[in-house]
Amino acid sequence: MYVHIGETIMLRTSDIIAIIDKNSIDYSEDTLSGFEHAESVTGLSASGYKSVVITDKQLFLSPFSSGTIKKRINDHYSHESGL
Repeated sequence: MYVHIGETIMLRTSDIIAIIDKNSIDYSEDTLSGFEHAESVTGLSASGYKSVVITDKQLFLSPFSSGTIKKRINDHYSHESGL
């Protein structure tokens, strides 16, 4: 399954390691230092971001809240299982 995280970016849900709300982290070099594996950071909105979506190789600064992205994923799985 894929989930839309902003702009034209769709990620395979199995590639997502974590979705972190902006309010839960302080975006700085110190915060990013824990993600040395990330090859790049991609901003998905000129007006700022609400969450950070972490994959194996990239960090995405999404204009959607972590709750919105998680709800999209959960809604899909609920629909698939007939709940």
